Amino acid sequence: MPLEIGTWTLNASGIVGQLNIQSVDSNGNVNGGLSTAGLPLFSILGFWDEQAQKIVFQVFPPVPGPGVLGSIQVYTGFMFTDQLRLSQTIGDTVFSLAGTFQVLPTIGQTSFVTGTAGKSQFGWYAQIGVN
Repeated sequence: MPLEIGTWTLNASGIVGQLNIQSVDSNGNVNGGLSTAGLPLFSILGFWDEQAQKIVFQVFPPVPGPGVLGSIQVYTGFMFTDQLRLSQTIGDTVFSLAGTFQVLPTIGQTSFVTGTAGKSQFGWYAQIGVN
């Protein structure tokens, strides 16, 4: 089954937001955005593996100023149909993505989750309902 285009409800390590999958081209290249309350839109670029039902994408935080880079966040997840649904998920069929993301430091740490040497990997999931 193809990756659903649209706005997914996201929970990234307890921080609720939206994962917007804008496009998946014929080569599996994914474009979109990620947003959480109080922060500007983060861009995402990644890959969709149809056979494995696997998504891998990097989050690109907005750069707050010259020479200041955001942290590197790399998400990996797998899609499946789901009998359970988040309360705000509507539609006849529910798809979930679930996996982990790695947060690596760079100059500036512009991120909604900050990684450390002791804790750099976190869990995430997202859901979308379709008719």
